[in-house]
Amino acid sequence: MTYLQKLSLFTTALLFISLPLLAQPEPEADPNIIDLTAMDYAFGMPSEIKSGWVTFRMKNIGKEEHVAVLEKVSDTLSIEQVQNMTTTSLESGNFAPLFQHTQNAWGGPGLLSAGLTGETTVYLEPGIYVMICGVKTSEGKFHYQEGMIKSLVVQESENQASKPKQTVDITLSNYAFSAKEPLGKGDQIINIKSEESGNHDLHIAKLKPGQSLDLFRKWMRTVEAPSPFEFIGGAEQTIPGNPSTFKVEFTPGRYAVGCHSHAAWGETALLTIPEEGSAELSSFSEKMGTIAIEATEKNLKVPEEIKAGPWNFVVKNTTESPQMFLLHKMDEDKTGEDYVGFMESIAFKGKFIPGKTMPPYQMLPLIVPPVMPGGEKEVFVHIYEGSYVLLGPLTPGVPLPKAWSPEIIHEITAK
Repeated sequence: MTYLQKLSLFTTALLFISLPLLAQPEPEADPNIIDLTAMDYAFGMPSEIKSGWVTFRMKNIGKEEHVAVLEKVSDTLSIEQVQNMTTTSLESGNFAPLFQHTQNAWGGPGLLSAGLTGETTVYLEPGIYVMICGVKTSEGKFHYQEGMIKSLVVQESENQASKPKQTVDITLSNYAFSAKEPLGKGDQIINIKSEESGNHDLHIAKLKPGQSLDLFRKWMRTVEAPSPFEFIGGAEQTIPGNPSTFKVEFTPGRYAVGCHSHAAWGETALLTIPEEGSAELSSFSEKMGTIAIEATEKNLKVPEEIKAGPWNFVVKNTTESPQMFLLHKMDEDKTGEDYVGFMESIAFKGKFIPGKTMPPYQMLPLIVPPVMPGGEKEVFVHIYEGSYVLLGPLTPGVPLPKAWSPEIIHEITAK
């Protein structure tokens, strides 16, 4: 074999060896997946991570459902101070001092049943966060009171991960949601975003035969584990401008979808995934009509009795200052008198301890954001049978104890 033949064979071999290398695509950016272990009752994960898009791959190795809510801590505190406050809170059972330093929730993995793994992606700015599980034990104690709380440092250096490309967009509002695209069986990457004030979350549970959406709503009011459902994933509380995504796998069957924070106000829906094709998802339903609420300089015009069902509340402000309103759903057998007694004897005297002191109403009220003078706001909400207390009008920025008077208490009965 001549030198030229040998050189030709060597060049050809080198070309075949090089082609696969040349054809290799550029490596993708690190997806920044953080493995998170949820157990009864603790979190297992790194204490420090990079900022940017972070995917929490949460594995529930416990026997109860768990969530992982991320709350950003005030920049005035150091990580050592946060850790010390957390230790003190666990020892005393009073978490109020710690939570007074937390800002809006920044999302996190939603409800996940025992033995399952889910992925939720959120964007985290640099700072200090606390991760808590807000599910309760069968005795009514929050999991974070049992030790399921962890501090987390998010570094200034940003990771190179990008937000996962969603297959479905779901918009959350006060107090309903709808999916832009239909959902079918298989893997889905769901993007949720809030378009109005108020923290909204979204959780998905597969229903067993005989289970109803009403049963799901009732459990979401208490979130006492273990639940009768199989929660396959979700995303915790998010604020406007801070979307989250989560990955779920649908098999044919019936699912309950809902916002834990506002399940009591009808922010839930039934989803049926067919063997073939897809299904629409929306918690909006045909309204029974409009309930007009008008704030004047002297009083608040509000009906004392309404029918249970989906309503469109129209709140009109005829005063000369911004006004907002709170609507509380009272617990069974509780009335407006119980509400007044609780506020005057406990809440205004600083004796309210989250998780220990139980108010006579469901913890999360329906909030009507500030209505400007001469303006009005519409809120879609499902009213269930029972007693309600409407608090207002309230001037934003004025502490409730200063605004307190019998005139701002309005009891409404739904039948």
